[in-house]
Amino acid sequence: MEDFKTLLNKILLQGEFESVIELIDKEIVAISKQTDYNIIHDTINLCLIVLDEKKPIGKFSYGEKLQEIVNESDYANNTKDSGFVIKNQLSQYSQAYLRRVREALIRERSTNNRSDSQVQDNTSGNRTLETSYTTEFILHNRESNSYQRGFAGTIKSNNTGADSLARQSLTSPPKQVRSNEFKPKAFTDLTLLPLHKILLCNGFKLNKDSSSVNNPVVFNDNDKLVICKKEGHYLYFNTDGSNDRGNIINFCKHRGVNVSDLIKNYENGNVDLESHQIPQYFNSELNSAQTIKKFNEMSAYNRNNNEFFANRGLYDALINEYDTQIKLDGFGDVCFPHFKLSHIPNINKNNSLQEGELQTIQPKTMLTMCGYTKRLKFPLTKNTNGSIKEKPLKQIHYGAKGLEILKPNGLLNPTDSKQIKQIVITESIIDSLSFLQLFSNFNPKETMLIGTCGDFNFEIGLKPSLEAIMKILNPDIRIVLGFDNDTKGRKFSEEFERFILEKTKKAPMVYKPFCKDLNDDLKLSQLTGLKKLNNDSLNDFLEKQLLTYKKSSDTLKRKNILETFRKIDKYKPLKENFKNSFNEINKHKAIREL
Repeated sequence: MEDFKTLLNKILLQGEFESVIELIDKEIVAISKQTDYNIIHDTINLCLIVLDEKKPIGKFSYGEKLQEIVNESDYANNTKDSGFVIKNQLSQYSQAYLRRVREALIRERSTNNRSDSQVQDNTSGNRTLETSYTTEFILHNRESNSYQRGFAGTIKSNNTGADSLARQSLTSPPKQVRSNEFKPKAFTDLTLLPLHKILLCNGFKLNKDSSSVNNPVVFNDNDKLVICKKEGHYLYFNTDGSNDRGNIINFCKHRGVNVSDLIKNYENGNVDLESHQIPQYFNSELNSAQTIKKFNEMSAYNRNNNEFFANRGLYDALINEYDTQIKLDGFGDVCFPHFKLSHIPNINKNNSLQEGELQTIQPKTMLTMCGYTKRLKFPLTKNTNGSIKEKPLKQIHYGAKGLEILKPNGLLNPTDSKQIKQIVITESIIDSLSFLQLFSNFNPKETMLIGTCGDFNFEIGLKPSLEAIMKILNPDIRIVLGFDNDTKGRKFSEEFERFILEKTKKAPMVYKPFCKDLNDDLKLSQLTGLKKLNNDSLNDFLEKQLLTYKKSSDTLKRKNILETFRKIDKYKPLKENFKNSFNEINKHKAIREL
């Protein structure tokens, strides 16, 4: 692979793109005026050097992240249009980077201007900043390899380097300056550090069985946390359904711990991460193009060779309405696509340009495929070391995680979106299909199905994509929610209700499963023949079956009734008094009790 600067130069030349470097040059002038810090752009080392009263006090680096974006792309492999995609990624990161620089320096300047927070350096007369932690950036002293809160005061440097830097004017194009003329301390954005590894060095353990390729799960005696990654920044949320979520700063605030202590334990290697054999998480996002290509090359779903849907009570007539978007892999496992919000460069031919030249206009924001979930025909019950899993592994995800979405086969063209009359949103695409199977008054030919894949990070993971969907659909669309009947599902349903009410000014239809989820409701309904599931209807059915069992002398009939009771107990646990009533009936001694 070519080095970063060679690739970057090619990218910036292709299509006459505006340079990322120029974008940063323009923005730091405004940031400097707003914060009253002098900022010098070192285009050799790819960093911003911050000066206060002509003294260099810190540095924001961005080269490593840009290098990472280039390395993760297909540009070096000359993938079609990869230059446009990577340019868009570089531009997005640069804008986010500059926004965070601006916010950090505004907070620091605000802190410094409070007279009661200033501390005088008695030896030099130069001011230093308060020690309270005020930003998500932290100063890293490369020489001592130790972290300090906020700015650590004026950094000693030779006068020639400092004065020459201070004399640079930001009103003119920044000159290239070698940052090694002095040794400033670098701002490190803590949210870019691998949060799961930091926590493993601070008493947490890795739950490999619960982890996925994009979501490592860590736990201790008090918490079970899911780690995720958004635009390079590490985030977490607590599986207890509370508001304990965010980045490493939020983690520390919620627990009253010192972020510096966490970082020191990570830097000092308090835990030998090598011995933990930690898998390489988040790598699937780097290969999304290959993942999508693999999905598209799979065989189309064939109902004659698969019993996946039949085993879940889903009939061919329903599946046929969506089957062009469902795939089968080489093992016969059913695969469903995932979609998330992406910013795509909009490339148009321009008549004023020479033949073959391209010009970019405002990037489009749209939902694009990002990965897929494979539902296993035979769930995995053992770990790689041969031990039994806590719960069977029923599905595996590839690529980046998003929303499972199925549109009717006849409405796949984006221009047909206005013809969709209802959306069913549940935690799983199987549950969404189950809702349609249960309620025949909903026409699948005009119904979009969405599965959140159990992603409870609503604000970060789901809301942006849902907002994009709502914009392109009919404003009078009917929305149905059907989340699981447990604490997390009910909380998630409430978040969705508020969001939908805010966006549409109409309350959604909310279906609360009688069993744990909609698919269990479907199977219970098919097993019992009950159209309406509730405690009364189920109790009536059970009492009638129990009476039939008592009166019947037909062995086969009694066996079928017993099997029905046992299946019902899987979907909706039977009450103890009913089990006792059955167990008291005289029957063959070989028949096990309920």
